[in-house]
Amino acid sequence: MALVLEHLKSAHPDGLPHKGNKTGIPSIDQYLRGFEDGSLNILAARPACGKTAFAIQTAINITKESGRKVLFYSLEMPYKEIACRMVALESGEDIGHYLATGECGSLGNITSGFDAIYKMGIHIEDRADANIMAMRNQIRRNHRPQGKSCG
Repeated sequence: MALVLEHLKSAHPDGLPHKGNKTGIPSIDQYLRGFEDGSLNILAARPACGKTAFAIQTAINITKESGRKVLFYSLEMPYKEIACRMVALESGEDIGHYLATGECGSLGNITSGFDAIYKMGIHIEDRADANIMAMRNQIRRNHRPQGKSCG
């Protein structure tokens, strides 16, 4: 076993290389070494553990870092809530409070945050009835170039 460890250390003296898109969260990137292109990554945990916050931050970081599109599925939260969270994160504004009272926050910052998220190419799906085949078809539709058909 020591020989294998020495072999790995000599091949990668600075640690194992990243194998894909970084989450943008260094402690997690060190452990996962990134998400590979084309991979399906499922996040599961008990309620109120921050799954959606982590997934949203990761989706934004990956699109900013790589310029690639992200297909974001949520079986728990509706599209509008996910989009508001993304805009809040990007704009630094408390969207929930702004929507509830209209008193707090800068509409200019919110608009800038929305524009930034829109340009990132994150596609949000919130269909609770999604099954593996429906997800596969949605992924194919989102992956192919505009105007081309899969055949």
